[in-house]
Amino acid sequence: MGLVGLHSGTIDMEFIGVEDHGDEEGKQIAVSVISSGKNADKTEDPDSLIFTGFGGTDMYHGQPCNQKLERLNIPLEAAFRKKSIVRVVRCMKDEKRTNGNIYIYDGTYMITNRWEEEGQNGFIVFKFKLVREPDQKPAFGIWKSIQNWRNGLSIRPGLILEDLSNGAENLKVCLVNEVDKENGPALFRYVTSLIHEVINNIPSMVDRCACGRRSCGSKHVFREKLSVSSSLVISAKKSGNVARFMNHSCSPNVFWQSIAREQNGLWCLYIGFFAMKHIPPLTELRYDYGKSRGGGKKMCLCRTKKCCGSFG
Repeated sequence: MGLVGLHSGTIDMEFIGVEDHGDEEGKQIAVSVISSGKNADKTEDPDSLIFTGFGGTDMYHGQPCNQKLERLNIPLEAAFRKKSIVRVVRCMKDEKRTNGNIYIYDGTYMITNRWEEEGQNGFIVFKFKLVREPDQKPAFGIWKSIQNWRNGLSIRPGLILEDLSNGAENLKVCLVNEVDKENGPALFRYVTSLIHEVINNIPSMVDRCACGRRSCGSKHVFREKLSVSSSLVISAKKSGNVARFMNHSCSPNVFWQSIAREQNGLWCLYIGFFAMKHIPPLTELRYDYGKSRGGGKKMCLCRTKKCCGSFG
């Protein structure tokens, strides 16, 4: 986290120095916190966070005591009074590793309230409520939803079919519609291998793979200026895999590319999808259906800043 500038401290809070203008408690202000350990929030609300203050142990005798507005609690108090933005990182247990943790950067928050209450040991602790700033892409919220879906997909909003592949894939392929009430295709067969016509001769084929070297020995060849008959159609209307249900976007993060692959001495056409840019985890993959210039037959629901309103 320190390398990417999220959190450089060795404790669960990072603060910076500021001009105090005579305010002794304003010399330092919190800029980021990690919700973990004794400071962790137990509610796991994706839109807010209750952060427990620091202290509560006598530094000389190691005995429990009341938390005080001193040391590391002062930067948190300053951020609350000055209404400054605080970066939040959520720490969750990694179920696949005994002593492992997963750290999720959850965006910027603002401390909206601070109070004192009696802790489990009977001593006073400080509590800080942080509320997530609006218009941010969900992070911890998505992760939490996926954890809940693993326990039972029936609670997932817009669920049409729990496993479209009917057990053909190692992981369940959910069919979900969170936009309207349209159901999935009535007659659809999930396939794990391509069903195609074998083409004996493909004109204008360039014998070059993705590495850029000619005749490198690879059997995956990307075509350039491939000229084929207009009657050749690769359709996933009645059969296909998970890529068949990828949504359209006027600002896509992947693009499709036709690929010719050698199979038993013959050429077969495939469709491949490739990232256009860095795609963060849990981000929906979308591509341009090909006519995102407005005036199309179907209304576009991608909701991006460059949305043309229609496509097709």
